[in-house]
Amino acid sequence: MTTLAQHMARYLEERHVAGYAARDAATYLRSFVEHCRHAGSKVISADIAIAWASIGPSRRARIRRLRTVRELALFARLEGDDRHELPPAAHFGRDRPVRPAPYILTDDEVAALIRGAREGEASGIVDRRVVETLLGVLACTGVRIGEALALRCSDVSPAGLLIRLSKRGHGRLLPLHRTAQRALDDYLHWRNRQAATSDHLFVGPRGAGLKYDCANDAFRRLRIAIGLDEYRGGRRLGFHALRHTFAVRALKRGPAHRDAVGVHMKAVSEYLGHALLSDTYWYYEGTPDLLLDVMKECERHEAPLCE
Repeated sequence: MTTLAQHMARYLEERHVAGYAARDAATYLRSFVEHCRHAGSKVISADIAIAWASIGPSRRARIRRLRTVRELALFARLEGDDRHELPPAAHFGRDRPVRPAPYILTDDEVAALIRGAREGEASGIVDRRVVETLLGVLACTGVRIGEALALRCSDVSPAGLLIRLSKRGHGRLLPLHRTAQRALDDYLHWRNRQAATSDHLFVGPRGAGLKYDCANDAFRRLRIAIGLDEYRGGRRLGFHALRHTFAVRALKRGPAHRDAVGVHMKAVSEYLGHALLSDTYWYYEGTPDLLLDVMKECERHEAPLCE
């Protein structure tokens, strides 16, 4: 008979293979398995799970602890071990974190950022070509700022941009439009002539890889120089505004045919490197323009039924 510790090991392994970091889950479950050992229980019971989850310092922590044990119990039952009980899903309530609406830039605002960087407006100690190309990569690929700063020169190829360091732990290859590819080739031609001390694609003032604080200072100076509002809809303007803008534009330009929508959504999710498809759906929840598009499409499909 499979032990609880063995179920835990298999569950964590499956999550890792599926692309989840599972660090919090591993910490929680090791603690829970140890708690069961001290309690003399070899299986998951609702009472023991609730008692262990109650140790959490906050309501949200208790919800997450119980949810993690419930997922392990479900996994064990799917493996054929019916000895394990499923703890009640909403014993401590439901965890519904509220994410603020994304800061979405207009096409003119994105162009103003790129143009301002090219003209060297308040870029500080970072070379204007580095700032311009960094913002261009963020705007046309939607990559995270950490992924962009981790890029090496060898990650740029005719096949696209290779993202090695990802939040999911897996790399991905991003095809690029020919204009973006041409701009990166031009930048690399300049970059390879610099006396850099590292192979980072984006370099700081001393030739080493560009650091986030240094890049963020250049972005802040640029925002002020071109007159962009720091806050919009409760969201602060930062590098990820370019990621959010890319995601919304990509979703708005998706196919109208209902059978192709799911495929397009999955492709956008993979391109952005989302761990969960629900992370991509969030843009529909947080962006009124996208919700309006969905409503209009629904009305178009329902109209023949109402005639």
